[in-house]
Amino acid sequence: MKLNPLVYFGLIICFFSSIAQSKDISVAQFGALANGIDDDAPAIRRALAFAQPADCIVFPAGVYLLQSGSGYIYGDNEYLMVMKTGIKLRGEGKAQLKIADGAAYKTKAKRGMAVIFAENCDGISLKNISIDQNGVNNIVPNAGRQITGYAVRLHNCTNTKIDSCEFINNYGQNTILISGYKSKMCEITNNVIINGGTSIPGNKFQDDYSAIYSCAQMTNVTGNRISNDIYPFANSGAVEIHNSDSVVANNVFEKCQPAIYICSDFINQTVARVVVHNNKIIQCNRGIFFDGKGDFAKIEISDNYFLMNKFQANSKFSLAAAIQTRRTDSLVYDYTQRISNLRVTGNEMAEEFTAIPDKASACFARIASIHGAVFQNNRVANVSGSAIVLMGSPFGMKDILFVDNEFRNFGLNSSPYGHAAIDLYFSGSSLQPLAPAFNADNLGFFNNSFSVDKKYTGEYYGFSAGFDKNSKLTNLVYGGNSFAGVLPTAKSANAVLEAGELSDSWQILAQNSEVD
Repeated sequence: MKLNPLVYFGLIICFFSSIAQSKDISVAQFGALANGIDDDAPAIRRALAFAQPADCIVFPAGVYLLQSGSGYIYGDNEYLMVMKTGIKLRGEGKAQLKIADGAAYKTKAKRGMAVIFAENCDGISLKNISIDQNGVNNIVPNAGRQITGYAVRLHNCTNTKIDSCEFINNYGQNTILISGYKSKMCEITNNVIINGGTSIPGNKFQDDYSAIYSCAQMTNVTGNRISNDIYPFANSGAVEIHNSDSVVANNVFEKCQPAIYICSDFINQTVARVVVHNNKIIQCNRGIFFDGKGDFAKIEISDNYFLMNKFQANSKFSLAAAIQTRRTDSLVYDYTQRISNLRVTGNEMAEEFTAIPDKASACFARIASIHGAVFQNNRVANVSGSAIVLMGSPFGMKDILFVDNEFRNFGLNSSPYGHAAIDLYFSGSSLQPLAPAFNADNLGFFNNSFSVDKKYTGEYYGFSAGFDKNSKLTNLVYGGNSFAGVLPTAKSANAVLEAGELSDSWQILAQNSEVD
């Protein structure tokens, strides 16, 4: 009997359709009790082993205690759960995975126990899952940064989604780590991440934490809330972006240090087309921090709200700024990057305290190595230091335009040297031996508003400048700026200005300004 070719073809289609069709698999079918007492890790692993690509592992409401490791070790971490391509995890109601007391260090893995891992996978997702890493009961004494403690690590994965999840009490280095530069298209949306690093009471060892760390090209971090109940005393960032074509938007970041890293990790790498938009950055010591060895291009920072706060517990981080690059006050420039085509528009910043000790100097932007930037329609109020500090670097500063910005009440401390809204500081290193002087070219300031109605000691200026005798500032143009209770330029800087080689445009400052 011959089989009709059409029927044969139909059977093939049905067979492959049945393979690709997703199905829900409850962990309860594999023995998970979700009573918060018994170890549910083996049952969850049985469900994962049974699942096929596109299947969804379902966690009914309850608390799933995770105690025993899988024996799978990658990068000196043992993982409780290992994912496969296309597998989805979904919670029903309040489904929480909780790390048992001591599970972080009851393993032979050098860097301790972590939770979820996948490598070279596509289409993995987590939705409506809560993971409590029980940080207070999983602190590893004297481990330093060794205990990485990831809630989720996805290595060289593509098309990943983590949505509407809760992550709390991380004892390690990152809550969500998207590692490997082959990673692409990662969405981290609408999650809540609370407490990590040194914000965990008693954790004095893991002093380098970030809630989200992504190396994926096309990372989308949107609609999340990342916060700490107490101020950390060391690095405790919210988001690290390490690749191009990424977006950080509509998030709330609270009590973080800093809120956002934008990182270029290699000398020959350029991280480009990154948008930071409409975030609320509240009670943070630093807002957006550029870090790494490579360059940056086409960066947009727009419509964010910054409420800055000095972290009293650690004077190392007293130099709070909404936007900051590494300081160039050093002879080592491995971490001094060039930033080109930077747009900073429509942001608002205020400082939480109206007076901060003298050594604290909160400002809106403390930046160097800028090659092309526009600062427009930003509103900066009540900062203890200068609103903007432009620092020199071996790469120089050039092509920077400030237009239609408002600077109100800056210099709210008792500095005897006076206060400037915009401080041009291009005088090389102050360390010994001194570094070479740095240059700046083509700076423009138009239609900005400078006003002060709260004064401490010293004079208040729109602009101040510091130059080494070998430095040059050329093509400085200026006009239409208004000053209320503020002098246009710093008299105290005149001697320094005369020592440098200066274009005639500096003299235009006073001539084209309206002074109240």
